[in-house]
Amino acid sequence: MSSGGWTVILRRFNDSLDFNRNWDDFKTGFGFLSREFWLGHERVSHITNQAEYELHVNITFDNGTSCDMKYDAFRISDEWSNYTISSVGTYQSDSACRWREQDNPFECDPSDLSTTFTDCDKVWDKNIRDDGIYCIRPTGWTGPPFKVRCNMTVDGGRWTVFQWRIDGTTDFYRNWDEYKEGFGDLEHDFWLGNEKLHYITQQATYEYRIDYVYSSTAYYNKYTNFDVGDETNKYRLANVGTRTGSRGYSLYNIQNTPFSTPDEDNDGRNYDCAEGHRSGWWHGAYFYTYSSSYCYYFQSGSAYVYCTCANPNGDYNGGNGENIFDHCYYHNCNQRYTELKIRRVR
Repeated sequence: MSSGGWTVILRRFNDSLDFNRNWDDFKTGFGFLSREFWLGHERVSHITNQAEYELHVNITFDNGTSCDMKYDAFRISDEWSNYTISSVGTYQSDSACRWREQDNPFECDPSDLSTTFTDCDKVWDKNIRDDGIYCIRPTGWTGPPFKVRCNMTVDGGRWTVFQWRIDGTTDFYRNWDEYKEGFGDLEHDFWLGNEKLHYITQQATYEYRIDYVYSSTAYYNKYTNFDVGDETNKYRLANVGTRTGSRGYSLYNIQNTPFSTPDEDNDGRNYDCAEGHRSGWWHGAYFYTYSSSYCYYFQSGSAYVYCTCANPNGDYNGGNGENIFDHCYYHNCNQRYTELKIRRVR
């Protein structure tokens, strides 16, 4: 460890000490300082309340590699408060730790301080600048915290990603409940979930951005407002504000539109758009769309329907993203990458 001066509160290296202990053991400490030990909650509480302390965690893995993590303001409370971790400060880690965090799955712990994040904007406020998966609990959310993907690099970062499609590993031909709860893999293709999206967007004003790739060229669009209603209102998308960006993917045609899925048709048309497009989306806008079969359901011929002018949730077929399309300004299909995300407006 650089600079020295560290007070060691825990050491484990050969599994010679049983850590399955009761409250009093953890309070007073146990083990041998020359081997494995826990210093004790009461001691750590008194130490960390004298001044501001850093916490340095060094981990060595089975393959011999190691990583370092540091928090710049570590403090725990007294026994009256059950030795709560009252502060951790800003988190930093080396590249090895970041690699392990990305490589290994994790679950959100309700007792973890990171669950106080309400979106990726609040993760950013802790000086965390790495793209990745974090735990959040939006204001008003009564369930356990949940994982989200944060984009901290594009356009100033702070983005909470709610849809990501990169390789076609996840089928988006899903029912209402699945779109409500979310599905997929945050490391590959996923939909975060309409219920989560509703709670996030009720906390403040959010802007929206989509990045997508067509014919090896990257494009994007941004809107100044993104607000999703509750399930009673069918997760209706409210007014989207004004648009900036490169091209396509207009939300104007779907604002004030309820969400539809193949098993719950809310599009107001005489054609089941969600079934025809084989995906959940804010279908049903007054927009005349024509496409050959590779932009819609592959077994059909051609589609002349009032549905939507863009559908990033369409079938991803044969690795070509053939049903992920944007018809708003250009007749583009076969889009291989999409990322939909929202950010708190400051």
